[in-house]
Amino acid sequence: MADELDELKNKGFIVQIDEPSRVEAILWSIDENGYFTENVSYPDLKPQAIGLYLIGFSREVISCVAIGLQTGRTSTQSDRIKLKRICRVKERNNSDYMPDGALGQEIENRLAEQSDISIEANSMNQILARIVNQNPDKAGEINTLIRLANGIEFDDEKKNQIFSQQKDAVLFAMSISSIDSEIVTENWEVDGYGDAEDFLAPINQEHAIEDYLLNFDQDFFLDWDEGPPPHIHTRVFQGEKNQIAITNINRENAENTLGVDLIFYNDIKKSFCFVQYKVMQEKNGFYKYYPNSDANFAKELAAMRKWDGLIAKFEEENPLDDIDAIDEYRAFESPFAFKFCRKLNFDPLRKTQVDGFFVPLDIWDAFEESERKGTRGALVVDQGKVEKILQPKVMREMIVHNMIGTQTSSNKIISPLVRASLEHKHSVVLAIKEKLEQEEDDDET
Repeated sequence: MADELDELKNKGFIVQIDEPSRVEAILWSIDENGYFTENVSYPDLKPQAIGLYLIGFSREVISCVAIGLQTGRTSTQSDRIKLKRICRVKERNNSDYMPDGALGQEIENRLAEQSDISIEANSMNQILARIVNQNPDKAGEINTLIRLANGIEFDDEKKNQIFSQQKDAVLFAMSISSIDSEIVTENWEVDGYGDAEDFLAPINQEHAIEDYLLNFDQDFFLDWDEGPPPHIHTRVFQGEKNQIAITNINRENAENTLGVDLIFYNDIKKSFCFVQYKVMQEKNGFYKYYPNSDANFAKELAAMRKWDGLIAKFEEENPLDDIDAIDEYRAFESPFAFKFCRKLNFDPLRKTQVDGFFVPLDIWDAFEESERKGTRGALVVDQGKVEKILQPKVMREMIVHNMIGTQTSSNKIISPLVRASLEHKHSVVLAIKEKLEQEEDDDET
């Protein structure tokens, strides 16, 4: 059975996790999402972009074979690895899967000292052969992982074969990194195929859908380490003294309710910040956004203003006596903001936030009023025109330090609202909204 395996051509890696609570969170993530993210540190080798990993759910065993995608660096200079295509094998002691003799003993000795190690290709192939011998039903699955880790080779003289295999390689990579393949398949310019030198050439490089932007901005928060996700829509990032959760509600009921795409939650301060994403178009070398050309803009802005008013009213009528005044201070009255983004060039392995800038709702209202009075033309947004903006890192620092976001008291209404939206409990969402609107109507009468 082992003879049927392809040979791994690059070094492989072993990751062993010995913290029970972490193992529990990983198993949950695998069941819910099909992957998990782990921070690893290899003193002898920086992990390659895509590699083959053996995973152990204790320091003495091998439990899985998987593909690992390097997604970035942490504040402690570890590598952040997203482990996908996880193949569960019979959990065995390290010695059961290691090569015989001195080589196997040397690997076991290294594992006793370091939970994350790299393995030379020849040694890794011997380990994989032993794993398949004891798990013959997993041979095909493991062979696929080896081929993914090796990359795809092809004959340069056969253009159709090249394109086909390049396409497979790109779509494999996108699958590994949880990127929707429709970004490629829906924007592959067939007319450009004849003169193209490779598969990526006919892709419309300027196209970027909103989901693509949101996925990238949800993948990173400053240089913080990622923690276990509490929900399939939420990513959690852990700093030294705080924890920030980023929830993607795009296309969920909450987006229609709140008018936004991402919700940032400051766990220590119990504060929410709501952000709506808009994509700027490139015009003569400059990126601009035209609100009047966006059929959803007016509806989303109205929803943001509506909820901004309802939340502000609730906070005013429900102050918390035991909260320090400095904790409740905000640089902006509204917890809502826009992020205006540049269109992305196609890059599945991008490791930075999306280029662009934030405009809090307070500033947007002032900008809009100024533009309406000062010009007769259509409203246009570009970085040179909106002078009072927040760069992405500044905005995220403000979220960390609670300089923008809701007051602590409104956590009572926002938490159940978001939770109900993500669980598709539309009646609960409607009831919360109607209750707040009724209270507002009672005050007006």
